[in-house]
Amino acid sequence: MQTQARRHQGFSLVEVLTCMGVLAILLALTLPRFGQLIERKRLDTQLGALYVDLQQARATALTTGTAVRVRFQQLAQGSCWVMHLGPVDSCSCTEQGQAQCLNPEHLLKHQWLPSSGTLRVDANVSQIAFHPRFGTASRAGTVAIASSSGLRAAHVIALTGRLRSCASAESGLSLPVCS
Repeated sequence: MQTQARRHQGFSLVEVLTCMGVLAILLALTLPRFGQLIERKRLDTQLGALYVDLQQARATALTTGTAVRVRFQQLAQGSCWVMHLGPVDSCSCTEQGQAQCLNPEHLLKHQWLPSSGTLRVDANVSQIAFHPRFGTASRAGTVAIASSSGLRAAHVIALTGRLRSCASAESGLSLPVCS
């Protein structure tokens, strides 16, 4: 009597467990980097939003003929920036992350970064005003977005109103290194 070799279909238990082991090792190696990638993307996105808001403040001052102010605040519950018309300190952020102005019509825009998140805004000036005549800034300053892990990127505002961007070397962003 002659026996025929039977052909088995599918995978054996050893093959499945080997594949799962290799997959687990690859995931363990890539997940921390994936988290860093997400953090860098959030930093880059907030830095872009800040850039757009600063440019919008300057452009609004030039087109409306009215000074536009951007105020930066650090609070216990988070940090923010508020773009507004009107006098100095007429708008601010509340602890709940809302913008509050003496005249609500003066509020143009605000951005809140809660302390429960990974990002915060750090500025070496409390407020910058863009003047309507030439779009110049009331003072030079640096406004940075920083992460809880130490990544940092900033916009440096010149008296001319021009913005220059830079980042920490470890940020992984394609920007010049801040000095």
